Amino acid sequence: MKCAINIGGARRTARAPLTLQRLTTEQQRWQAYEAAKHLWEQQHPSASTQEHEDAMRELARRYGV
Repeated sequence: MKCAINIGGARRTARAPLTLQRLTTEQQRWQAYEAAKHLWEQQHPSASTQEHEDAMRELARRYGV
């Protein structure tokens, strides 16, 4: 993430700390899982509890969470 700042009349580009720039692989997996979960729930509003649990288990396995 970059942000422009003005120092002494000259425009400079500052970078956010690395920890804010990049998500860890684990965070990316969780975000992907949550997005897939949300999409599945939208596409299957009348799924039974068992169908939902089975699907979430499969998504968790697929995304490694």
